[in-house]
Amino acid sequence: MPHVLNPQAYPPLSIAARLYWTMGGVVLVPAAGLTMILSQPDPNVQHHMAYWGIVLSLILVRLVDVVLLRGHTLDCHPATLAHWKAYSRIVLGVSAIGWLAVYFITRTS
Repeated sequence: MPHVLNPQAYPPLSIAARLYWTMGGVVLVPAAGLTMILSQPDPNVQHHMAYWGIVLSLILVRLVDVVLLRGHTLDCHPATLAHWKAYSRIVLGVSAIGWLAVYFITRTS
């Protein structure tokens, strides 16, 4: 079993992780997509790497929250790896749809 950090001993870290995976995706992923649209006619590879890097960081921060910080779900129940897997699927699915939308917008404009 991995070493588990006590969230009460690290409240700023727990709070920062929770805010990032709950609110970061809502702000950062669409902002990265908008940046790609505004960089037309052709967003470069750094834009795509930043987009997917943000997505990956959301998933990894949620994993750290669940495994090391004893994170909770949004309804205050203890989070499990099953919650993390569901979160990861949703984030990846929505992000892929968003990325495809950006791709087609930048190709047709």
